[in-house]
Amino acid sequence: MGETSTPLAGAFFRMVLFGGFVGALVPVGMHIITTFGSAFPHILTVIAHSCIGFSIGLVVAGSAAGPAVGLHTLAATKAPKLCIPGAALGGAAGPVIGSSLLFGLPVPGFLSVLAWAFLLASAALTAIYFTKPLRSSNGRQATDRRPIG
Repeated sequence: MGETSTPLAGAFFRMVLFGGFVGALVPVGMHIITTFGSAFPHILTVIAHSCIGFSIGLVVAGSAAGPAVGLHTLAATKAPKLCIPGAALGGAAGPVIGSSLLFGLPVPGFLSVLAWAFLLASAALTAIYFTKPLRSSNGRQATDRRPIG
């Protein structure tokens, strides 16, 4: 018995999984960058930090993927030309709303603003990329409608 998935669920799953992998790679990259001139940390420390980063990446990507896919789908039903901006807005707004609910508003400061600008831009671009199959499936569904009989 084969299991089928909708393009909507597939887009959400791919976005969340991508976020987990990015979250796992960030600690490894940070360990490599910070070890210039010092010893590389024990491999188990790097693996543990990568596992924690993977979990955090899943949560952050989930907070971006939900609104991105939701706004993309809402725009597809109301105004199809707004699908891409809807996905970008949802992808950028999701982490801000999620972190604001958990931790309060982001702390102001140059590095914090720079980090948030990078995070929001990358979340918006990732949401646009991973909702692309939804746009192509909507186009195929519209062209496959033929009168019956």
